[in-house]
Amino acid sequence: MTAEADKNTNSTAAHNGGDDKDGTVLVRTTFPSVPLPANDTRLHIHTARLLVRPLQQSDLAGLHALRSQPEAMTGTRLGRPDRDLAETQVELDFFRNGVAGTGEPPYLWGAFLPRSSTTTDGKEGEGEEEEEEEELLIGEGGVHSLVSDAAEASGWPEIGYKFRKEYWGRGYATEFLDAVLGAWWGLPRGTVEMRVNRRAVAVATNGDVDIPGGGEENAAVEVAEHVYANAEPSNVGSCRVLEKLGFQRYHEWTEPDTQEHRVGEPLDLAGYLLEKPGSRCLGK
Repeated sequence: MTAEADKNTNSTAAHNGGDDKDGTVLVRTTFPSVPLPANDTRLHIHTARLLVRPLQQSDLAGLHALRSQPEAMTGTRLGRPDRDLAETQVELDFFRNGVAGTGEPPYLWGAFLPRSSTTTDGKEGEGEEEEEEEELLIGEGGVHSLVSDAAEASGWPEIGYKFRKEYWGRGYATEFLDAVLGAWWGLPRGTVEMRVNRRAVAVATNGDVDIPGGGEENAAVEVAEHVYANAEPSNVGSCRVLEKLGFQRYHEWTEPDTQEHRVGEPLDLAGYLLEKPGSRCLGK
């Protein structure tokens, strides 16, 4: 999956009533405390093969190399590589600061591969050996929208990623997202009310969305916290990554494409949900 960070944000406006004609339900759930930790305060994450850390201004060239690959950008909002460094800079600014004026911070990370280059004086095994460690940006992603479109998608925070094509099919995306999700679930939390797609609530409550609200007009349905992702059903690799991480497919739909070379054409999507570990009951 190469979900682009979508800069069209949504609010958690709480309409009256537990259910609504737009297909959403008012829920009571847990949610990370906002604002989220700033980039420069987040601890770096080390996995078996990756360094996972927030992007910095010094990563502009590496991010541009990633975003210059047509294959890596096939699932993005515009569906094309960045035209120049200026376009990449806009995306890097979003990674670091979020959408200007919205108050919505991102929770985005870079996937770096430690790269060792070894040089020796003379023949192998002779002379002085010097090893230099570098970091190669091979992917990026995370929670790029705290509230996805509740009417069309789910309403839960949306996660996405993209990787350089030469690192596809090697388990890096699964390893990266597993680390990012672990950090996301570990953030301090409080209890909130927000609107969520009725289908998504049905997944969270095993299909029974009315009992928790007690039938009261303004009662919110208590549900466990989730994150959301989507992928084209034909993208078997991305669907497999999500399923390995425990995501459950709950909905398929068609919407107009936003990519420049096929604007308005039908786009098939599958929605996936992942429940916060250990949170079958609210507040855990």
